[in-house]
Amino acid sequence: MGPGLLSSVALASNGLPGSKVIICTDGLANVGIGSLEGHHKDEMFYDRVSEYAVEKGVQVSILTIKGDAQCSIKNLGKVANATNGTISRVDPSKLGGEFNKVVEDEIIGIDCEIKIRLNMMFRFRK
Repeated sequence: MGPGLLSSVALASNGLPGSKVIICTDGLANVGIGSLEGHHKDEMFYDRVSEYAVEKGVQVSILTIKGDAQCSIKNLGKVANATNGTISRVDPSKLGGEFNKVVEDEIIGIDCEIKIRLNMMFRFRK
């Protein structure tokens, strides 16, 4: 899972800011970089991917598939939360519909800043 996540974010980073990556998984990352099993656990990998995705303006959403296998929401969720992506757990028979929902989400801004100018008669309340 780790190599797929990293290469997807890297590929999407070559596009426009606001590009999306959707990770569909039914299990735990257990091989290679980002592995969460055995003595080679690499939980920091997900922090580094989060930082890279945010820097490049890539949104990552996670679709986990209901079943016996457990996805590590704790770690994959870091990436989705940091990039304003979504996390959904779906029935395999409804995967297509959930995938469409994630793709249809409209991005209205990336790395935005707001300036508000008020007349001196107005104030913000704390």
